[in-house]
Amino acid sequence: SCPTSVDLWISAARLESSATHFNQPTRARAILERSRVYVPRNPRLWLEAVCLECDSPDANAGAEQMAAARSLLARALQECPKSGLLWAQAILLEPRAQQRKTKAVDALKAADSSDPALVVVVARVFWAERRVEKARAWFERAVRADPDYGDAWAWWLRFELEQAADEKQTQTQLQRVDQLELACAKADPHHGLVWPSVSKDPLNARLSTKDILHKVAQALGSTRQL
Repeated sequence: SCPTSVDLWISAARLESSATHFNQPTRARAILERSRVYVPRNPRLWLEAVCLECDSPDANAGAEQMAAARSLLARALQECPKSGLLWAQAILLEPRAQQRKTKAVDALKAADSSDPALVVVVARVFWAERRVEKARAWFERAVRADPDYGDAWAWWLRFELEQAADEKQTQTQLQRVDQLELACAKADPHHGLVWPSVSKDPLNARLSTKDILHKVAQALGSTRQL
């Protein structure tokens, strides 16, 4: 038994929440609550619990889902007040652009402002406002802060590919994509919320870092941009 393994607790909760013979995530909630007894003050376990509420099929309405998620996140931030991961989620849960901007300012003051998970979400806030140069600068800041955080590279690639489509594949924009791919390959990242699940998939064992980068960016395509 490995009661302090965060990955095992999260995997167990996800197994329960995705099982077809359950129509509500009650057992997944119980697993995550128990996990926080064995591994207290762990941002990833709190984040998983918050995301479970966001995705829960047993809430009566979207507003109720968000209220439950925000309540849980408030408890999480009390226990882990400097977690960039949790502050990033707090920004994402805000329903309006101005509220997200305000929350981002609060997050950068309260948490480690170099946390790549937080910096990426700040970049996404600028992206949503179509402040392209600002967004690009913050994506670059994220990968400089932690080149091993693969999700930051993938979000940046998704951003640059969208700009390439908007600009009808201009040479300058295509060069940006090429440079990003080369920089990511050199950094050879291994961590993130999404990156490991793609890079460790046996089906992807022979893929290059560039291929993994594109697959992760595609996986993030199912995540709503702000």
